[in-house]
Amino acid sequence: MSKVFPFEDDSFDIIFNPVSVCYIDDVEHVWKESFRMLKHGGIFMSGFGNPFQMALDENNKVTYTLPINPIKNTQEKGLNTLDEDGCYFSHSLNTLIGGQVRAGFCLTDLYEDCHFGATIAPTYIAIRAIKIRTE
Repeated sequence: MSKVFPFEDDSFDIIFNPVSVCYIDDVEHVWKESFRMLKHGGIFMSGFGNPFQMALDENNKVTYTLPINPIKNTQEKGLNTLDEDGCYFSHSLNTLIGGQVRAGFCLTDLYEDCHFGATIAPTYIAIRAIKIRTE
């Protein structure tokens, strides 16, 4: 996801990006590449973890400073090692939602959902957007 995607411009009518950008540092690259590959009028759907969840420790106490980059700060949350869950990056809402707008998408809907007994804030956020002509 961190390289140029191997597809032509305006190739897809719909792109679905499931919860996956937590595994990369530069999430805005995914938004820009998705915008490039999507046809005008096409639908882009993406899901991602609520960044606030990454600030919580195992007791749901706000402990960690966001965003978390386990490559740059190897002490925070023990996320610097590749274990069965992989290496997680948190991102700000500025990059997760604002980055889609800056890439050129027009957001048409947003949905929040809870998982794993979350009680403080929704665990996941899903976005629906379209690619519209700007000229």
